[in-house]
Amino acid sequence: MGVVRNGWLCVCLLWSSAVVAGPILSHPDVSLGSNPIQNFSGGISVGETATLLEVPAGQEFVLTSFLQYGEALYLKKNDETAVWWWALGRAYFSTGMSRMRFEAGSVLSVGNDGREGPDQKNFYIEGYLTASGSPYRHWTGNISGSTPVEVFTNAEADPFVVRTILLGDWNCAVYHNDDMVLQPLMIDNNERSNDGFTHRRGNMLIPPGMTVKIAAPTGAGCEYYVEGEYVRP
Repeated sequence: MGVVRNGWLCVCLLWSSAVVAGPILSHPDVSLGSNPIQNFSGGISVGETATLLEVPAGQEFVLTSFLQYGEALYLKKNDETAVWWWALGRAYFSTGMSRMRFEAGSVLSVGNDGREGPDQKNFYIEGYLTASGSPYRHWTGNISGSTPVEVFTNAEADPFVVRTILLGDWNCAVYHNDDMVLQPLMIDNNERSNDGFTHRRGNMLIPPGMTVKIAAPTGAGCEYYVEGEYVRP
């Protein structure tokens, strides 16, 4: 049964969580004493922002899908846009395989920037609550220039696996420390929509101490979204 909260429909489904066999878990075993699955849907007018969830203490919310028609709506984590350029994430967020982590105390909201006209835009979001300490991480931003810029450094003792790399221009390149590992043209979101890194099927190992960087050797700008998880015993 759906529960309307301030005009927003939140539907909590009966679902049993399960572990999927393989080197990377696609859905963790979750036990919080209640059903962890959360769904949200509704419509947002131009210039408005709808608050959907404030993550309870001791828990995290992992967003697995965000569906909309077009690109007018955007996710926010507290006061920051969770994806720098929404066009990067349309295929990624539509598969049900996304793993965007919202920590305890953080607020998930959706806004409408009006880029596709003055009418209300509709959305559907789903995900699940889990105990604090999930392995998922993501980074998003925009860089320019041919000098590699740090996206993140694996500062933990466990290896990290990059599952998703979304780049806004075919001229962008990915580096491990100062070594180029993905050259321009290897990942083209427009021409190579079935690339594994656009559908969370990548397995790029980042050992402890390694830094991931992005640059555009030709000097173009690079919007990016990088996502993955720590591999823990």
